[in-house]
Amino acid sequence: MSALSADQLQSVQTIATGSISILGAAPQAITLKTRGTSQTRIELATGKGTITTILNADSGQRTSADSKVRRLREENTLGQRVTHIPALSLIAEAADAAMEIGAPDSSKDSFAGGAALSAANSFVLSSAKGPGNALDAANRTAATRATFTLDPVTGLVTKLHYRQVAENDSNYTFDVDVEYSDYRIIGGLVIPFKQRSYVNGKLESELLLSSAAIITSLTDSDFALVAEVNNAKN
Repeated sequence: MSALSADQLQSVQTIATGSISILGAAPQAITLKTRGTSQTRIELATGKGTITTILNADSGQRTSADSKVRRLREENTLGQRVTHIPALSLIAEAADAAMEIGAPDSSKDSFAGGAALSAANSFVLSSAKGPGNALDAANRTAATRATFTLDPVTGLVTKLHYRQVAENDSNYTFDVDVEYSDYRIIGGLVIPFKQRSYVNGKLESELLLSSAAIITSLTDSDFALVAEVNNAKN
């Protein structure tokens, strides 16, 4: 999945541009910047301005087109890595002692141990590791659980499944399935240029990349989270 070493994956910087169609609407320009496996910046151009989402070391925020900032729910950001590049997802941390690897059961949500990462076409990853203010270990493991499906021939990720909590309603959870295709090798990384996301089985968005590159110009400010947020609805 990657010609880069584990250490290189933790520091590699990427930028990708393309378009995304959300709920069948007209495509909108999108730019995705990453640093390592835990820092992502997504800039979505809309008719009213740019919506910016930042994920940084288990925390995240979204800035609306009118510059209002909302902190994202911890349950949703703990397991988020670089979703549009599977090599920089939780897979990059599979060797970490805090990572649990297992075989998914038919419900897609229960965790069962015993499957070796290298021998399974479908496996679950979850992690109990986190900062001091994170959820407790058991809840963190549940929040970070993600199921990966691999192509049996190429070994590339074809599908990612995880569950999220609605940002405005902690009692509502939903299933997210992401399908990856059109993989291309960019600077040692294998990156899918087509990504379809489904919510509860219905197509929500289609991301089509037009370019991707490994760069060295990103800084801390690109992924900085504001100290206080107003929690206004976007």
